[in-house]
Amino acid sequence: QSALLRSMAAEMEKRIEGGTELPPVLSWFPAEGLVADSIRLVPQSLLGFRILRRGFLAQYDSGKAFIIAEDSPEQAAAVVAKFRERIGNTQPAGIGDGGFKADDKYLGGLCVFSQDRYVAGFANMPAGKDPARAAAAIAARLPKP
Repeated sequence: QSALLRSMAAEMEKRIEGGTELPPVLSWFPAEGLVADSIRLVPQSLLGFRILRRGFLAQYDSGKAFIIAEDSPEQAAAVVAKFRERIGNTQPAGIGDGGFKADDKYLGGLCVFSQDRYVAGFANMPAGKDPARAAAAIAARLPKP
């Protein structure tokens, strides 16, 4: 039976189009503190906010990192601006375009920025941990325009 199943799977594989390569975005998350096998695609409302539509989320020992691909740099900047407005009481982070950091009631320590067409950052950072430092590690790994 096992040989028959392998043979059937091999024949089916020949008929299926597409590749088996992992998306490059998975390599953009820094490895330090990353919880193994925690990166996942969130199809909508990343971090519970509709403005942060579809993107990748990774769990770390301290907090969560996310990367969202928008259609253009202008759209990415607009998302960051709207999210900054929604969070309120933010401070400039000095990362990417419009980067900001804040302490949010629900998201804890937070840092969000855009770079080219990507929106990325860290959330749920506990007190005493710098979300901007963690976000800068992501910014350094994103593709350059």
